[in-house]
Formats: sequence, structure tokens, C-alpha cells
Amino acid sequence: MLGTESFATTFAAGETARTKPHPDPYLAAARALGVDPAACLAVEDSPTGVAAAEAAGCGVAVVPSFVSIGRAPGRQLLTGLDELARSLTCALSPT
Repeated sequence: MLGTESFATTFAAGETARTKPHPDPYLAAARALGVDPAACLAVEDSPTGVAAAEAAGCGVAVVPSFVSIGRAPGRQLLTGLDELARSLTCALSPT
């Protein structure tokens, strides 16, 4: 729904030595972008993914899935990817 053009880099399972719940995929992505993980927003739908992103120091946008994920500092609970797409469009639009 968001399209690959929305992302400067991606990492999938198997592209780092350790996978989620370890922070390695998020740390690798931040390194590839040349940014601090704290400046990154992870989009996650599972407790394992949220744990990995938070361990890396990323902010997390949580989209609904099969398992409920509770509120916590640094997390934004969304109603779905459409809400994320709208908020990104608003944030990136010139004022």
C-alpha cells in the first residue's frame, strides 16, 4: 500500500546475522541510511518486530495484526497502513 518508493532502504529476514527480536535489522538499516536509529520510524505489526525496533532505539508505528500490542513510550498505535500513509503525506507536504 505504501509502495517501495516510500523507502530509501529495506532489510528482510536473512540479510543480517541475527533477526528479530534482535535489533540487528534496524541497526543495519540505520547504518545504511547514515542516521541514528533514534531518527528512524519502524512500522511493525508484531510483538517480535516491536521488540527489535525498540531495542535498536527506533520509534515504532504499530499497525493492527493478529496480536494486540499495547501502548508504550516511543510507540504510536495506528488503525492501519492507511492512517500511516495519510500522516506521511501530511508530514511531507509543503505548507
